[in-house]
Amino acid sequence: MSHIKKILIFFTTSLIFFSYNYSLAEDSYYTFSDYGEFDIVKEEEQDVNFFNDGRFLSLGLALERSVPIGDLSEIYGGSFGVNIFATYFFDLRFALQVNIGEQDHKYQSADGSIKSSAKFKNLGIGIKYYVNPDKIVYSLSRFNPYIITSVSLITELRSLPGVEDLSEVSHSAYNFGLGFELPLPGKKFFISTQVVYNFSSSYGQEDGFGNKTGDFIKTSVIMGLNF
Repeated sequence: MSHIKKILIFFTTSLIFFSYNYSLAEDSYYTFSDYGEFDIVKEEEQDVNFFNDGRFLSLGLALERSVPIGDLSEIYGGSFGVNIFATYFFDLRFALQVNIGEQDHKYQSADGSIKSSAKFKNLGIGIKYYVNPDKIVYSLSRFNPYIITSVSLITELRSLPGVEDLSEVSHSAYNFGLGFELPLPGKKFFISTQVVYNFSSSYGQEDGFGNKTGDFIKTSVIMGLNF
């Protein structure tokens, strides 16, 4: 499992690095860039593109399927859930995203003596990076790939058979994912789909769960509104 995490982190970092270097290479193409004149013109052009074709804020609703992998699948079952998110755009390439959501998972103890449900409440914040910034201009493209990386505070509320009070456990989780976004006609609405690898060192690390290891794969379909 640790190999998957390392590969995802390396892949995400490399993709951002090469995309950034590509944009620098485009900037260095201009013959008179040393004089600074064309740099200023290019920055002004980017600002104009952002104000004309970009967006400042997106709100969205995501239907999410969360599936445990590794030994964690012996404890938790898969589940559907809902996430609400707000995304603030710094420019055509970078955006800050905040999300809140919840899911209900079935779970059982390591010996199978306890079987019940657990509600996962998720509060997350992260950065969304569009791989090809020129493609985010709506007049030039209809399909936008992006990378998302975030941290989450997950509060797990477990119900126990015959016990009225809920047992609460908190997890600090990290997320790395890829997605694609398709603006709908009129550019006001969009749909997107993404796959996120969600991992935490505390999942399943309890005696009652047999100190299992594993993470979650989350697949989402998102309907959003641009402002």
